[in-house]
Amino acid sequence: MTTDTISFAITGEITLETLAESTVALKSLLVRLGADLAPESEIRWVVDELRAGSVRTTLRGTALDTGDQESVGVVARGFSAIGRAAEQGAEFLCSAEVIAAAEKLFTVAKRGGDEVVFEADGQASRVDLRAWSGRKPTGRSHATGSATGEIQAISGIGQPYITVYEGDQRSGIKCYVNDEQLKWALAAWGRTVYVQGRLARDAETGKKLEIRQVTRFEEMREERSY
Repeated sequence: MTTDTISFAITGEITLETLAESTVALKSLLVRLGADLAPESEIRWVVDELRAGSVRTTLRGTALDTGDQESVGVVARGFSAIGRAAEQGAEFLCSAEVIAAAEKLFTVAKRGGDEVVFEADGQASRVDLRAWSGRKPTGRSHATGSATGEIQAISGIGQPYITVYEGDQRSGIKCYVNDEQLKWALAAWGRTVYVQGRLARDAETGKKLEIRQVTRFEEMREERSY
């Protein structure tokens, strides 16, 4: 089932100014997540509920292309991951633009708030703003990208993935696939494939490390040059 609803709440003594600025910051975060996780989709977020006391806002996302509603779920899960990382004191595994937008949202909320709550797909993450002091980017950069290479390894244990070797790269690029994509990969064993999704690179060397949230997977009939 596609997740299409998210909630964001701030507890504490929230001024009208903080409420207005946090709404703008929340919108900015969702826009940045959409640009990173579903760049080809256009999503409209509609207010489903406003609740006083905790300043809780519930938004429902709708893809303007009705056949692309799964993109809303991808962004919602990305939103949830931001809250989960902040709750656990972990680094944000996302692009610098998303990190900046998340930092802005937390900074605004902290002006009068004690805690923020991120919720999606029935999972809620609570972040103590009194202890929050900001996160720093990881040694990886994340953005939509692709890899074209030969499949030389396939694993169906846990979250399935294939290992693609691009050009003369000595280490493979792990591409995490769903069950249907795994079937395609098994049929294309040893052949050249094109995989597109959320690409992680080493921030210093630019080396491709892995691809998650695969949005496109196809066997190459002819070699492409990039």
